[in-house]
Parts: sequence; C-alpha cells; structure tokens
Amino acid sequence: MMQPKPDPRLVRQLVTRLDEAGLRPEDAVVLAVAGSSDARAVDDCEVMGRMLGHAIGREVLVGYISAVQPALPDAVETARSRSGGRRVVVATYLLAPGYFADLAGRAGADVVTEPLLSAADPAPHEMVELVVERFGM
Repeated sequence: MMQPKPDPRLVRQLVTRLDEAGLRPEDAVVLAVAGSSDARAVDDCEVMGRMLGHAIGREVLVGYISAVQPALPDAVETARSRSGGRRVVVATYLLAPGYFADLAGRAGADVVTEPLLSAADPAPHEMVELVVERFGM
C-alpha cells in the first residue's frame, strides 16, 4: 500500500486554527508535529510545513515533539531569533488534545493553536471526508 501524502484539506484546517488564534501578518509560525522514527513520515511533515507556509505566505519552521530534531522548543526559539523577537505562533499539527498537545503548549510560543479536532466542536466536513477516503469507512 502506498503511503498517504500530506493533504491540502489538512492545510486548510491548520489555516483555520491559525485564524482562530489571531495570526498576525508579522507573526513567525512553527508547525508542531509529533515526530516519528519513520523517515517517510518526517519527510511528509516537512512537506506539510512548506504547504502551510505557501498557504499563509511566510516561512514555516517545523518543530518535533519527539524522535526528531529540531525539538519544538528549539524551533520556537529559532523562529523568535529569525523574526527579530516578534510573536511566535505554533500551529499544532496534532489530531486531538492530549499529552503531545500539552507539550506543544509548553514549548515557549506566544500563541499555540488548538489541535486539528476539538472535543467541543463537530469534526469539520473535510476532515471526515479525508478519514473516509484514507480508511475506506
């Protein structure tokens, strides 16, 4: 079976979360990802960072919560230094609240978005479509 690639619908959901968090034109953005020992998954995270950067019109650094470097707090610090101390926003590329989302929240950013899904809100239609397509439900 072929490995699924990053999907533009996930980018749109990340952009929605950034908008909800009050992203400003001058903010630096870091994509927080779980991390993996699978090089293909890491490559996909880097692709997602570039896709998000294209969608919001700025560079997006990728920071990893586990298994891969740069660690998320290091990526946040790099973004802060590159942006001249401006606000750093972490876009959380995690499916749901939990341990990794809590770690993302403590990585030193000024703002951290909600995960892609929230217990308080219904799942976005595009996210449901993606799951159905990928897992044949």
